[in-house]
Amino acid sequence: MKKQISLLPSPPVTSHPVKLLPVPDESITQKQVSRSEKILISENEIYAALQLIKDPEIDINVIDLGLIQDVRIDQQGITVTMILTTRFCPYQGSIIKSIEEAVKKISGQGTVNIIVDYTKTWSRSDLTEAGKKQWDHFFKTEENNN
Repeated sequence: MKKQISLLPSPPVTSHPVKLLPVPDESITQKQVSRSEKILISENEIYAALQLIKDPEIDINVIDLGLIQDVRIDQQGITVTMILTTRFCPYQGSIIKSIEEAVKKISGQGTVNIIVDYTKTWSRSDLTEAGKKQWDHFFKTEENNN
């Protein structure tokens, strides 16, 4: 798979709530990979795979943390647009690599583009409801340990 990571500012990305629902057959996207091979994968399948990736420092998955802003599948491959909790996140390389590997694993072949949108600042409002509960539990536990 060809890897392309963009770390330059991209156009602002709108936030949208992520719902992982069963995927009806008609929503599956076909992408031509080579002359003889097609990949059937849905954006929901990618979101589900990304839900297994946790921020190494906070221990909340990248979906509930609100880091994944968009997933697109087209002729150029799969593009994941994301933000970071901070512009200088020490784990950004690890998180990006985990996202890339998860998408490659479920898609099989093709190009995976990871776009880090530095024009959007992460805030607690980006958390899903599940993420807010995990966040509160994590930081309440941290306060009790100090």
